[in-house]
Amino acid sequence: MLQIFRPRSVDTILRPITKIVDQLDKLENDELSRAERDKAGAKRLRDAADAKAKSLRDRAELKNNRASGRIDEASKAAKTAQGLRKQYGIGNA
Repeated sequence: MLQIFRPRSVDTILRPITKIVDQLDKLENDELSRAERDKAGAKRLRDAADAKAKSLRDRAELKNNRASGRIDEASKAAKTAQGLRKQYGIGNA
């Protein structure tokens, strides 16, 4: 039996190819959106870490300022005490 060659239409040839291309596009878009989410998550973590570091720096600076103030007050008190000792001849001033 002789078979007659019938060419396929362009659509039937291209349909599986376009389906594969569409799937690849979808995968690529999924990967891009996942990467963007990961990037946004990393930025949030970095921002949170920066905020925590700033908070810790501010607290350390505040404690340092308080300690400096206490040292200054103690130094003034010591000078005052030394002056009073000299004035009243107490101890070995």
